[in-house]
Amino acid sequence: MDYAFGVVMQEEGLNKLAELRREIGSAFAYLDISLLRPMCWECERNLWGVEDGDPLRPARWTRVLPSSQNISCSFHRANQHVRFGIDREGGEPYSLPCWRCGADLAICDGEIIPGYPVSFAEYFQIPDSGPIKPPASFKRRLKAIYGNKCIQCNKNFKEEDLTVDHIVARAAGGDGSALNLQVLCLSCNQSKADQPVKTLELYLDLLLRSYDD
Repeated sequence: MDYAFGVVMQEEGLNKLAELRREIGSAFAYLDISLLRPMCWECERNLWGVEDGDPLRPARWTRVLPSSQNISCSFHRANQHVRFGIDREGGEPYSLPCWRCGADLAICDGEIIPGYPVSFAEYFQIPDSGPIKPPASFKRRLKAIYGNKCIQCNKNFKEEDLTVDHIVARAAGGDGSALNLQVLCLSCNQSKADQPVKTLELYLDLLLRSYDD
C-alpha cells in the first residue's frame, strides 16, 4: 500500500465519519456504515449464480444517504440491488463503471443495478480495531476533525474541555478504534457514562453518484 495514499484516505474517512456523526447528533448511536459499489449483472451472476430475472425477495428498500442533491438511491438489502432516482434537468442519464470488470453501466431514473457493499473502514483504510486507550496525539487529531465541538450538545469548547469517548463503553467491550470514538464535552460524557447505545446501519452513495455532482 502506498503509505501517503493510505493517510489521505484515512483522513477523508475520518472527516466523513465526523460529518455523519454531527448530522445524526446523538452520542448514543454506533454507526455501522457501508458504501455501495456499482456492479454489472454479469458480475453478479458470476459472484452469486443468480439471473437477471430472479424475483426480488420480500424486503424493504432502505434509503441510501445522499452525497449529491441530484441523485437519490435506495438499497434492497436482501438482493443487494440499488434503485436510482435522478432529479436533474431532463433526467439526463450518466454512466458508472462496474467495480469488478470496469464495464460501463448506463444509469437513468428508475434504474436498478446490483450494489455490492464494502465496509466504511475497509474502503477508507481505517483500522477496525485499536488500543483501549488511544494515544493523546490521536485524541487531539479527533478533536480537531470534529471542530472542537461536542457531538451531543453541539457546542464549541476549548480542546482541554473536550473528551474522546468510547461510543460502545469499554465496560461493554468497546475498543479504541476510530469508529468507536466520538468527541464529547465533560458534561455530556458524564451524562452518557456507560449507558447502552443503538447501532444504526447506514449506506452511503459516494460510489454511485455521477462524477459531475
